Amino acid sequence: MVGSGAPVFAVMSYVVSHMSPARDREEYVTLNPIELGAILGERVEVVEEAIGKLCAVDAMTDTPGHEGRRIEKRSGYEYWVVNGRYYREMIDEEDRREKAAVRQRRHRERVEMERTRMLGKKLRGIREEKEGVVAGGVEGLVGGAVV
Repeated sequence: MVGSGAPVFAVMSYVVSHMSPARDREEYVTLNPIELGAILGERVEVVEEAIGKLCAVDAMTDTPGHEGRRIEKRSGYEYWVVNGRYYREMIDEEDRREKAAVRQRRHRERVEMERTRMLGKKLRGIREEKEGVVAGGVEGLVGGAVV
Protein backbone atom coordinates (compact mmCIF):
# COMPACT_ATOMS: atom_id res chain seq x y z
CA MET A 1 0.00 0.00 0.00
CA VAL A 2 2.99 2.28 0.35
CA GLY A 3 2.77 4.94 -2.32
CA SER A 4 -0.89 4.20 -3.03
CA GLY A 5 -2.03 7.66 -1.98
CA ALA A 6 -4.14 9.10 0.79
CA PRO A 7 -7.52 7.96 -0.58
CA VAL A 8 -6.44 4.31 -0.48
CA PHE A 9 -5.31 4.66 3.14
CA ALA A 10 -8.52 6.51 3.98
CA VAL A 11 -10.67 3.76 2.46
CA MET A 12 -8.66 1.04 4.20
CA SER A 13 -9.02 2.87 7.51
CA TYR A 14 -12.76 3.01 6.90
CA VAL A 15 -12.75 -0.72 6.07
CA VAL A 16 -11.02 -1.66 9.34
CA SER A 17 -13.17 0.62 11.47
CA HIS A 18 -16.46 -0.47 9.88
CA MET A 19 -15.94 -4.19 9.25
CA SER A 20 -18.31 -6.55 11.00
CA PRO A 21 -18.12 -10.28 11.65
CA ALA A 22 -20.43 -12.72 9.93
CA ARG A 23 -21.54 -16.20 10.94
CA ASP A 24 -18.53 -17.70 9.19
CA ARG A 25 -16.24 -15.74 11.57
CA GLU A 26 -14.95 -13.67 8.68
CA GLU A 27 -15.07 -9.88 8.53
CA TYR A 28 -17.15 -8.04 5.94
CA VAL A 29 -17.72 -4.39 5.12
CA THR A 30 -20.17 -2.47 2.99
CA LEU A 31 -18.50 0.05 0.67
CA ASN A 32 -20.87 2.31 -1.22
CA PRO A 33 -18.60 4.69 -3.20
CA ILE A 34 -21.20 7.48 -3.17
CA GLU A 35 -21.61 7.39 0.62
CA LEU A 36 -17.92 6.82 1.17
CA GLY A 37 -17.06 9.76 -1.08
CA ALA A 38 -19.27 12.02 1.02
CA ILE A 39 -17.76 10.71 4.25
CA LEU A 40 -14.17 11.08 3.07
CA GLY A 41 -14.70 14.29 1.12
CA GLU A 42 -13.53 12.69 -2.12
CA ARG A 43 -15.06 12.36 -5.56
CA VAL A 44 -16.83 9.07 -6.27
CA GLU A 45 -14.29 8.22 -8.99
CA VAL A 46 -11.40 8.61 -6.54
CA VAL A 47 -13.12 6.32 -4.02
CA GLU A 48 -13.87 3.73 -6.71
CA GLU A 49 -10.22 3.80 -7.76
CA ALA A 50 -9.10 3.35 -4.14
CA ILE A 51 -11.47 0.39 -3.70
CA GLY A 52 -10.11 -1.05 -6.94
CA LYS A 53 -6.53 -0.79 -5.65
CA LEU A 54 -7.51 -2.57 -2.44
CA CYS A 55 -9.10 -5.37 -4.50
CA ALA A 56 -6.13 -5.63 -6.87
CA VAL A 57 -3.19 -8.00 -6.67
CA ASP A 58 -0.28 -6.50 -4.73
CA ALA A 59 3.09 -8.13 -5.39
CA MET A 60 4.75 -5.93 -2.72
CA THR A 61 2.47 -7.04 0.13
CA ASP A 62 3.73 -7.99 3.56
CA THR A 63 0.86 -10.42 4.04
CA PRO A 64 0.91 -13.34 1.66
CA GLY A 65 -2.26 -15.07 0.57
CA HIS A 66 -4.93 -13.93 -1.82
CA GLU A 67 -2.13 -12.42 -3.88
CA GLY A 68 -1.85 -9.42 -1.58
CA ARG A 69 -5.45 -8.27 -1.95
CA ARG A 70 -6.83 -6.35 1.03
CA ILE A 71 -10.52 -6.84 0.21
CA GLU A 72 -12.52 -9.01 -2.20
CA LYS A 73 -15.90 -8.09 -3.63
CA ARG A 74 -18.66 -10.52 -2.68
CA SER A 75 -21.87 -8.94 -3.98
CA GLY A 76 -23.18 -5.45 -4.60
CA TYR A 77 -21.40 -3.25 -2.11
CA GLU A 78 -20.34 -6.06 0.21
CA TYR A 79 -16.63 -6.88 0.49
CA TRP A 80 -14.76 -9.55 2.40
CA VAL A 81 -11.85 -8.16 4.42
CA VAL A 82 -9.05 -10.61 3.60
CA ASN A 83 -7.12 -10.10 6.84
CA GLY A 84 -10.17 -9.17 8.89
CA ARG A 85 -9.38 -11.51 11.76
CA TYR A 86 -5.90 -10.00 12.06
CA TYR A 87 -7.31 -6.46 12.12
CA ARG A 88 -10.01 -7.49 14.63
CA GLU A 89 -7.32 -8.91 16.93
CA MET A 90 -5.38 -5.65 16.65
CA ILE A 91 -8.51 -3.65 17.51
CA ASP A 92 -9.33 -5.97 20.42
CA GLU A 93 -5.77 -5.69 21.77
CA GLU A 94 -5.86 -1.90 21.47
CA ASP A 95 -9.25 -1.83 23.20
CA ARG A 96 -7.93 -4.08 25.97
CA ARG A 97 -4.94 -1.79 26.53
CA GLU A 98 -7.17 1.29 26.57
CA LYS A 99 -9.50 -0.27 29.15
CA ALA A 100 -6.53 -1.31 31.28
CA ALA A 101 -5.18 2.25 31.13
CA VAL A 102 -8.57 3.63 32.24
CA ARG A 103 -8.70 1.14 35.14
CA GLN A 104 -5.18 2.07 36.20
CA ARG A 105 -5.95 5.80 36.02
CA ARG A 106 -9.08 5.32 38.19
CA HIS A 107 -7.08 3.26 40.69
CA ARG A 108 -4.41 5.95 40.93
CA GLU A 109 -7.10 8.60 41.42
CA ARG A 110 -8.67 6.56 44.26
CA VAL A 111 -5.27 6.05 45.91
CA GLU A 112 -4.52 9.76 45.62
CA MET A 113 -7.92 10.68 47.07
CA GLU A 114 -7.33 8.33 50.01
CA ARG A 115 -3.85 9.75 50.52
CA THR A 116 -5.27 13.30 50.48
CA ARG A 117 -8.02 12.31 52.94
CA MET A 118 -5.49 10.72 55.32
CA LEU A 119 -3.21 13.75 55.09
CA GLY A 120 -6.19 16.00 55.87
CA LYS A 121 -6.99 13.95 58.99
CA LYS A 122 -3.38 14.12 60.10
CA LEU A 123 -3.24 17.89 59.61
CA ARG A 124 -6.52 18.36 61.51
CA GLY A 125 -5.10 16.31 64.39
CA ILE A 126 -1.94 18.41 64.49
CA ARG A 127 -3.99 21.62 64.33
CA GLU A 128 -6.29 20.44 67.16
CA GLU A 129 -3.27 19.46 69.22
CA LYS A 130 -1.72 22.92 68.76
CA GLU A 131 -5.01 24.65 69.54
CA GLY A 132 -5.28 22.59 72.73
CA VAL A 133 -1.81 23.73 73.82
CA VAL A 134 -2.61 27.37 73.07
CA ALA A 135 -6.04 27.18 74.75
CA GLY A 136 -4.57 25.47 77.84
CA GLY A 137 -1.96 28.19 78.13
CA VAL A 138 1.21 27.91 80.14
CA GLU A 139 -0.62 26.53 83.18
CA GLY A 140 -1.63 23.50 81.17
CA LEU A 141 2.00 22.61 80.55
CA VAL A 142 3.89 20.44 83.00
CA GLY A 143 7.39 19.55 81.93
CA GLY A 144 6.59 20.52 78.36
CA ALA A 145 3.57 18.19 78.12
CA VAL A 146 -0.09 19.02 78.06
CA VAL A 147 -1.96 17.91 81.20
